Amino acid sequence: CEVCEDEIDVDKIIRAVSHPSCGAISTFCRVTRDTFEGKQVVELQYESYDRLTLKVMNEICDEISKRWNVQSIAIVHRLSTVKVGEVSVCICTASSHRKDAISSCAFAIDAVEAYCPIWKREVYSDGSVWKENAEGRTMANHVPLSAFQL
Repeated sequence: CEVCEDEIDVDKIIRAVSHPSCGAISTFCRVTRDTFEGKQVVELQYESYDRLTLKVMNEICDEISKRWNVQSIAIVHRLSTVKVGEVSVCICTASSHRKDAISSCAFAIDAVEAYCPIWKREVYSDGSVWKENAEGRTMANHVPLSAFQL
């Protein structure tokens, strides 16, 4: 698990989770799009409480290891300005079989959204706004990660 300010190297992350026993690698990349609700997006700006974010990411990986048969997991979130077309988050899970890889990867992004203390400012051509993740509202209810379901 990692937070970074530089561009995310997706190929490097895929290579890091690869293992000869794995027949499946599932990858999710969040990419900054150019419009949102009719507004022209210029960039996204992410901030975080880094130490807690890393702790939570590691807890997410632990929970994945309990639920699915995965060989390796990588979660990388960029914390800086992310321009249109750039990756802000990359998650890779590797497993012997596709179902575990796909399910665990989907769980990981939902859990990152719900539990990691990461804030996003959307910058538009006509202004900006701080956005809350809808999934993050789960956190306010103090639901333990082990109870989190897709």
